[in-house]
Amino acid sequence: MSHGPTFYTDWRPYIAMVVSFVILAIFVPSVFTQGFWIFLFYFLFLTALVYVVLFYIIFKPRRYRPRKHFHHRHKHHRRHHHHHHRRHQRRYSGRGNHYLIEFRFLGKAQSDMKRLIYDVNNRFHIIPHFRPVPHISLVGPFSTRDERKLVDDFLNICKKQDIMEFNVVGFNTFEDNRVVFIDIKPDEKMEEFRRELSETLRPYCTLKQYDFQDKFNFHATIAMNLNPKKFQQVKNYIDKKQEPSFKHILMRVTIIKNQRILYEYDFMLRKILNRKEAKSQAILSKTFSELKEYIEKKNSS
Repeated sequence: MSHGPTFYTDWRPYIAMVVSFVILAIFVPSVFTQGFWIFLFYFLFLTALVYVVLFYIIFKPRRYRPRKHFHHRHKHHRRHHHHHHRRHQRRYSGRGNHYLIEFRFLGKAQSDMKRLIYDVNNRFHIIPHFRPVPHISLVGPFSTRDERKLVDDFLNICKKQDIMEFNVVGFNTFEDNRVVFIDIKPDEKMEEFRRELSETLRPYCTLKQYDFQDKFNFHATIAMNLNPKKFQQVKNYIDKKQEPSFKHILMRVTIIKNQRILYEYDFMLRKILNRKEAKSQAILSKTFSELKEYIEKKNSS
């Protein structure tokens, strides 16, 4: 699971403020007598300008470039070189990044599920760690040192995969860790797809034990991290609501990196999308158009 953001102090804005104040005091002292708002305008404008000039032009940050390693003739030196290279990889190969492969609900199903999640959160004063995004986790969370291979394997598996479907079949709970969720019954193709993802990523990703379970619990979380009292309250409230029941087509599958879309594969358009494309409404409308044609063709056959 993600451990949340890391907070640190960035001194650059404060340095820019001090430099701006000194410039105003030396070169434009009259600005201090023209009123607070005029002074604030000049001060903020100059601070932004100084910040850009100092830290993006004069002291431009350098991109990290791995050190080049030189091959040595002697076996002892080669062993030392390889050992150092492994340490070097551990330091710079993505430590701390958390990945997840999931299906994200779209359209009416997404809006209905969001409404339910917000209703439960507001009614029982649940404060989620992140903005609720209705989804079904397929693999993860996990970490890896080889993001490029992860994306390549993900794409290769998705490209050969047929259209998958699943049924939403009401509410359920995990009693042990107090999670309330919407129950999902996948078709065989979806189960095999998840299994192939797990087995392919296993050699170089730190997967969890449940990723390899034959009877994987497909679900869409409504509420989690609940204390026993609140868990029972949410459970009682959900039991009184009409249970959702519908069939859904899996249109896209997403790789999430640190809570943000890294890549998304569109099964309707048969292409991989970057974050900007995945969030594009224009592309999404094309996806829904292809979905409509797929359903019409399926119903007529």
